[in-house]
Amino acid sequence: MAKKDKLPLTAEDFIETEDGMSVENSSAGDTDKILDAPVNFVRKLKFGSFSVAVTALFIIAVIFVVGIATVLEKVYPIRLDFTSDKRYSISKENSDYIKTVGKDITVTVLCTEENYVGGYYYSYLQYSQGVSGSDANTYFQQAVDLLNQYHQYNSNIKIRFVDPQDAGAEIVAEKPSVGDFLVESGEEGNVRRRLLTFSDLYVVETDQNSYYGESYITGSNVETAVTSAVFYVVSDKTDQIAVITAYNGDPMSDIRTNLEKNNYEFTEVTNLLTETIPEEASALIIAAPDSDYTRDEIQKVKDFLDNGRQLGKTLYFFTRGGRTPGANLSAFLAEWGFEILPGTIYEQDANYRLIEQYALADGFVAQGAGYQYTQKYDSGGSYYIVSKAAPVRMLFTEQGGYTTAQIVKSRGTSAVKPLNAATDWAAPTDESEEYSILSVSETSTYDNDNYKTLTSRIVVGASIDMFTSAVTSAYNTCNLDALTAMMNTYVGRAEDSMQFEQKSISAVTFSPPTELGAVWIAIVFMALIPILIIGAAIGVYIRRKRL
Repeated sequence: MAKKDKLPLTAEDFIETEDGMSVENSSAGDTDKILDAPVNFVRKLKFGSFSVAVTALFIIAVIFVVGIATVLEKVYPIRLDFTSDKRYSISKENSDYIKTVGKDITVTVLCTEENYVGGYYYSYLQYSQGVSGSDANTYFQQAVDLLNQYHQYNSNIKIRFVDPQDAGAEIVAEKPSVGDFLVESGEEGNVRRRLLTFSDLYVVETDQNSYYGESYITGSNVETAVTSAVFYVVSDKTDQIAVITAYNGDPMSDIRTNLEKNNYEFTEVTNLLTETIPEEASALIIAAPDSDYTRDEIQKVKDFLDNGRQLGKTLYFFTRGGRTPGANLSAFLAEWGFEILPGTIYEQDANYRLIEQYALADGFVAQGAGYQYTQKYDSGGSYYIVSKAAPVRMLFTEQGGYTTAQIVKSRGTSAVKPLNAATDWAAPTDESEEYSILSVSETSTYDNDNYKTLTSRIVVGASIDMFTSAVTSAYNTCNLDALTAMMNTYVGRAEDSMQFEQKSISAVTFSPPTELGAVWIAIVFMALIPILIIGAAIGVYIRRKRL
């Protein structure tokens, strides 16, 4: 019989394999040619469908991962910042604080986003403030990026861009201008606000060689300004400080600028004989007056510190090298344990003298004295940089109800440089000693009714200049940090409360990623990801070929 006459087939014509499939029994003759068609069709259909499913799942997975990454980027501040000082990112200190804010806050930019970056705002600044330069829009874009991170770190912080000319903008602020930031928090009728102007947000320098006196943005204070404004609007109170500017007393502008960012407000007293010190002031500042105070004026200061025996007040007395207080002020300070000598501190150890490196007049690096509220700055990799400091001696540790302590001091290699020292003056090595740069004296009493200790104090600073921006802008300087931490503690704020020191970000530091960072970006996006995709595709192809 011909092979085609072997049909119909019987069970003997098949054998079962180990995987349970039925295939041709070779001993059954030539039925394989007939069976191959339906069996191979079923197998190809089955495994071809599997390959299509794998491919579809792979494509879906890629789309899913890209979608998730996009959503995460919108919600969380996930970004690769390879700049050495993280200029494109909110600092850890500020981000840690932002995450803790529990109140609703609105930050309103008085300009639409399209006009703020690359639009009308730049033209407005050219006309109103003479701002020029191609870097301006770089700063504006960086400001927008930083604002978006505030919302990413804390959903309670809302960011909005509005046209101030729009009738529905609902802007409540005194003399707002285009591009200002308005930070608000609170319920209707009890809203705290802070308006941040262009000068609060950006550092501007004028080109003196320009015929038209053109100005250029050279730095950004956006992060510090916005975070301090957030701190202000969510705070329950603002501490008051009075500054006595009588007898040409220094107004301490740089310290005031920094402390205003830390939720302090200032009042100037120009004449102690005719004006009163505000009762709500928690502290008083006297800075390098060029004449002595009268006994009546000294008595007003004493009455302020006594506060009706309720104490709780602080006097900050700042001087500088070559400025010795008069007889009445000297006697008052001596009662609290301070003696300010004529002359200027001169550091003999060249390793700590900064005249050559920083061009600071009689500048040097001082050292922390282990004071309880500032000791974290004493050995944390930052430095107390001092300039034009008066030699201050502590007269006692404890006497007459007063207790003194050093906060910052010079080294034992310090000498006193006379007021009119010759250019070839040499310090006598046998007269070296430590002098106080920042020190405190306290007097206390116990309140039996409220079961608490009441304290008033005087803090003496040997150098006004150590708190000026010219010094505090130096790398790794902790002068203002330590002073602010101490002041915050004295007014009852937590020792670890937020502190804000002006931080400028320069456009020249907006460098592209470092060389190493660029290499890694190239490896990931130009090699690793394509290789993974190609490998997956080859795997699917080989799998299908085998089937």
